[in-house]
Amino acid sequence: MSISNKGPAALCNNFGMPRTWLPSLGLALLLALPAAPALAQVEAEDFVKTLIDAINSKEAAKRMALMHTGSTSCESPGQTQVLEEQFARQSRFPIPGTVAWRLTAARPGKPMFADRFDYPVRPTHLLQLDVKGENNESMYVVLQLARQGGQWREVAGCPKAGTAKVDQRVAAAKAGAEDKAGLLAKTLSPKVKADLLALIKAGRKDDAVRAYRDASAQDAATAQAVIEILEKEAAR
Repeated sequence: MSISNKGPAALCNNFGMPRTWLPSLGLALLLALPAAPALAQVEAEDFVKTLIDAINSKEAAKRMALMHTGSTSCESPGQTQVLEEQFARQSRFPIPGTVAWRLTAARPGKPMFADRFDYPVRPTHLLQLDVKGENNESMYVVLQLARQGGQWREVAGCPKAGTAKVDQRVAAAKAGAEDKAGLLAKTLSPKVKADLLALIKAGRKDDAVRAYRDASAQDAATAQAVIEILEKEAAR
């Protein structure tokens, strides 16, 4: 991926206007924090490029290679599961479009999500990517960073007692929801399925979600999951 200000893979060192969703604390923190020095910004550009390549590869090993090794040897259980779920969320759709990013010095005090995680390595900076996908999907990625061996690396937290158990319950509930969505997708009537696929292929995913909700009376999360299954089918 070349770094330029043109083309489908452009990287821009500017902070785009906020969209409708942002991980907890991300926007408030970033708007309040000073930008990192110019040299750090230049070095971060290489990290951003490598990060995007890793996310697009959908390979957990490439994402793990960008982690600060001092933060990934937790004695408490559950970190691997947390990281794998984080990597999967980030790679839900490829990053082909313009990516606005910003590197800022971390705020004094506790790191993000310190109520749930202990940090053997304290993050010194925050990196936010403002991603817009091919079909106008919007995603923010907020990472906590620190230097290791002269390079930027992502800092991970070690789950506190109780955090892993909560995450396991959430994962179990999610698995149940995915099983339900898979069954609903398999049992769609041919006409409804054809109509939904037509909307998806026309780039009208949101309309497809609404149409399925109207036809099935399912909740929003289930409808979204069903349409995502059909979206994968349409892409084959």
